[in-house]
Amino acid sequence: MKARHKIIKKGKAHFEQFISGRTASSEDPLPLTHITDAYDLRDIIKDRQIAPRLCNVFDYDLSYYFYGRPAYRKNGDTQANSLAAYAPIVLIFKPTISDDAIAAFPFDTGAFKGEKYSDVTHHRMSVEDFGLEPSHENIGKIVAFFFGNNKNYYDQLPSQKTKIGKNEFEAQSYQELITYRGKNERDDRSTTIEIIFDKSVELRTNLLAIVVPSSFLKDKAVKSRLQALHVHIRPYTDGANLTPASQIPRLSDVVRHYYIEQGILKK
Repeated sequence: MKARHKIIKKGKAHFEQFISGRTASSEDPLPLTHITDAYDLRDIIKDRQIAPRLCNVFDYDLSYYFYGRPAYRKNGDTQANSLAAYAPIVLIFKPTISDDAIAAFPFDTGAFKGEKYSDVTHHRMSVEDFGLEPSHENIGKIVAFFFGNNKNYYDQLPSQKTKIGKNEFEAQSYQELITYRGKNERDDRSTTIEIIFDKSVELRTNLLAIVVPSSFLKDKAVKSRLQALHVHIRPYTDGANLTPASQIPRLSDVVRHYYIEQGILKK
């Protein structure tokens, strides 16, 4: 059994203990997604791997993935433009890569650090307090308890029937985070499970599919490099003068259709 990573170990374990006491999911694990842009994709394809980089949240060399749904806003502050280098890309990986992950969190940790969730958390709670061992069992229990099933999780439809004890403060905060429908700055990163790695993830044998702008497939050189990956290629409709972040819902729809097509999600 591998040792718990420091970014989990230094947090309080109340949330993980709460999750461990829930009922296990009866569904197969979902794939993991990694969002990048076309600029970094060029090197990812050349190196045939995604390598960790210094993370300003935990101060380690890490790489980030989301469970099932593509939600990360790479270049989230970038203004609208037509530069191909900024085009968002989704890489979809087999669920088994999480065997090498070091931590899981029920939400985007960068948004927590940026105080996007401060209205639903106690001021002394830290992001580490929500860390879990990234096992399929733990992740499945989060989905089953708070969303009911994989489809509801993907579609951001949390269960309204969850019962949480008065002393389970972290679980209460998470439930409030995913169910609150008032005005706030949050997006789907608040309801998407984050999975973290401290080592490179190889594309070979692990990558299932890649989602790219439809315009990329009209470029013979780019199309050839993508086809050399020997995975499913799915296009999304790209447009001019859009922010990279505003295109994420388009990618999410394509990923959802891919999951239904492959029998990963039910219709």
